Amino acid sequence: MIELQTFSGDIKLIKVTAQEDFIVTLCSFGASIYDIQTKDIAGNINSITPHPADFDDFLSSRKFYGKTLGRIAGRIKNGRLVVYEKRYQLRQNENNNTLHGGPDSLSFRNFSTKIEENSDVLNVIFTYFSPDQEEGFPGNLDLKITYSIYIKLKKIVITYLAMTDNWTVFNPSNHVYFNLNSDHEENILNHQLFLNASRVSLLEEDLCIHGFREVNRIFDFRIPKLIGQDIDDSSLQNHKAWGYDHTWLIDKFDMQTNAALLISKESGRMLKIKTDLPALNMYSGNYPVNDLLLNRGGYLYRYQALALEPQLIPNDINNWIIEKDKPFLGHICYEFSLTTD
Repeated sequence: MIELQTFSGDIKLIKVTAQEDFIVTLCSFGASIYDIQTKDIAGNINSITPHPADFDDFLSSRKFYGKTLGRIAGRIKNGRLVVYEKRYQLRQNENNNTLHGGPDSLSFRNFSTKIEENSDVLNVIFTYFSPDQEEGFPGNLDLKITYSIYIKLKKIVITYLAMTDNWTVFNPSNHVYFNLNSDHEENILNHQLFLNASRVSLLEEDLCIHGFREVNRIFDFRIPKLIGQDIDDSSLQNHKAWGYDHTWLIDKFDMQTNAALLISKESGRMLKIKTDLPALNMYSGNYPVNDLLLNRGGYLYRYQALALEPQLIPNDINNWIIEKDKPFLGHICYEFSLTTD
């Protein structure tokens, strides 16, 4: 069943009840995941995606709740982009840096919406044209983002297709926050996390990446462990990250292999993430924002939510380039289940 609401500015909410215990709501503003509801081990159906309870707050918040990130996910130091030996100055929105594409990035643009229904899958297609020099980025960008909701499988696949009439740069992701617990007071430190990754980013004090290294005990999630197990380590807490806000290089990235696995033993919920993108950023909700009431109740306290953001390798500008005969195609898959399934 599909419920469609239209708000001022032709902003649309699309609520898809795929199953009684699998409800997905998308938004055209930022081509966003607005909400996902699933069943816990006790049979209760709850939201697992914290976001502002007030819809206007969702639209205006700069915490990127469920939003598409781009043109470039992550931070670009000093907003300076050099491509083909030409320098471009991007708009800055985090001190001197450009975060997730700038202050009026794709996260804050309203996309056109089309819905295609099939027997086993429902496609919600968002499209947007980003002109040359929008937020300072060179080149025109035609973007198509398809959310495929698999009715029987409790699965969402995001497909990014980006084209240009000459050349441009593109590195998208999605910033949906997860908290798989049923108790809304519980934070994500009790979640078990697996990451199929043996290299992790080195961060400067402004959180910009300046290289990668082999994971050590703090950053090694190749054997699942609690997110809270090492988060109080001085290497994290004596840095402005104050937790995990790092990018891992995925050892095997394809649509058959788990890049990440997240489990709440409290609720019995499990999330699998597969992707054909080579990197994944984990943000453990380190910077609390206590001013907006959340849909789950309470506020966005520290470690209240977790973002897992598959993407291209940060700072690898050559990988970001798309050309007229070289479009961008990438996928992110979320699969939802219970540990008893």
